[in-house]
Amino acid sequence: MSKNLDKARLWRLGLAAAATGIGYVYHAMSQERSLKSKVIQDGLRVKKEADRFMPANKKIQATEAYANRPKNHEDLFFITRDDKAQILRGKKGVLIDLETNVLSLTTASPWIIYFHGGSGIDTLQEKEWHFVQKLAKSFEGEAYVSPVLIRSFANHNIIDEAKRLSNLITEMANQMGRSVDQLYFVSSDTGAIPALLVADFLIQDKLKIERVFLLSPWLNGTFEDVTVNPKDVLYDATRVNAVKTIWQQKNPVLNYAKMPTEELPAIDFVNGTDDSFACDGHWLYKRLRAHNQQSNYYQFDFMHHQFYLDAIPESQEVIEIIHQQIIGGE
Repeated sequence: MSKNLDKARLWRLGLAAAATGIGYVYHAMSQERSLKSKVIQDGLRVKKEADRFMPANKKIQATEAYANRPKNHEDLFFITRDDKAQILRGKKGVLIDLETNVLSLTTASPWIIYFHGGSGIDTLQEKEWHFVQKLAKSFEGEAYVSPVLIRSFANHNIIDEAKRLSNLITEMANQMGRSVDQLYFVSSDTGAIPALLVADFLIQDKLKIERVFLLSPWLNGTFEDVTVNPKDVLYDATRVNAVKTIWQQKNPVLNYAKMPTEELPAIDFVNGTDDSFACDGHWLYKRLRAHNQQSNYYQFDFMHHQFYLDAIPESQEVIEIIHQQIIGGE
């Protein structure tokens, strides 16, 4: 009798688990999102809840220690393992060139410069590198893709860094005999700040930037005008404010969403609705549109900050948007 009861109980538990799983999948589908993105986001939500138990002073100390640790931007083993990546060294720094079937390219082919994120304190990370690889693969035989290595805002002035990167791009163009007539910028996270500044500097030097793509842009270096999205699974105000405090040791307190827009090129924004940093990008977009400047805003429902770095279908959608605007728009 007890065995029959145990079997019945197991059946009920199994059916309950199956129903829960089906409900979970249905919920993801009803939101018109990939199941994988929901699983990843729920995992991040659990991690965020666990982080709430860490004292604020511990978070600040950990962030400061991380920002001030010795870093070698060329110590990027995941890049050296990629036989399609070439590290190019110039007087003004390092640029990485990704081969995209160079035999099909000419000196006049589009050139995409990628500005990585990292909260302004980190170099290009392996997870983001995989995204850059996918981006380069989508442009195989159609465009050059070159990430630049951005130095930490904790140790360098952002304006000076943008000037260095501007000089690096022109130096590498001359060194490789590459045209700068079709320059495109793609940035992620805090890479948006140097991307916009470099675009501005190069435009002042009479170069034309065709289009800038700001993916999950982090533009605000102040403690003002911050709207925290309650659904954000990544935003931690204590850590973010610690990062901003570190920036301010070398940099002016500015919100780059307020920078002059008159000379800016066409700018496309990609943001998730659950991203607390999205408000500044959306504000800059509205400013551009108010002045009849060319700009598009691509909004991904239920997505978090830098969602495209995850191995989810939505990541490929972002790449397709970039590809369509560059190649489809020619």
